[in-house]
Amino acid sequence: MEDGQEVRGRDAVRDLIVSLHAQVFEASPELKTLVCGDGVAAIEAVFDARHTAEFAGVPATGAHVRLPYTMFYEVDGDKITHLRGYLSMTALVGQLQNATAATASS
Repeated sequence: MEDGQEVRGRDAVRDLIVSLHAQVFEASPELKTLVCGDGVAAIEAVFDARHTAEFAGVPATGAHVRLPYTMFYEVDGDKITHLRGYLSMTALVGQLQNATAATASS
C-alpha cells in the first residue's frame, strides 16, 4: 500500500497470497489480534517466513524474515467482498537485501 499498488479480482488476490505464502516464501503467519464487527473483520499479524525464491529482484536467500502486517476484510454472509492488506514491501525487500549483504561479506 505504501506505493499505491492494488491487486484487483478474486483470482489475482488469491494468486498473490499463495505466491507470498507458499512459492516465494515458506510463511507461517502469526495472528496477534482479531477484531470483528458487523460485516467487517481486521487482523494484526506477523509475516514470519523463509525466503525461497526470487522476489523483487532479490534471488532466494534462505533468509528468515519477520514483518508486521494488517488485513481488513469486508464480508457479506460467508463471502469476503473486499480485502485490504498493509505489509511494507520496502521493509521486506530491505530485510532480504540485508541478508544478501551479510552472506556476501561472510
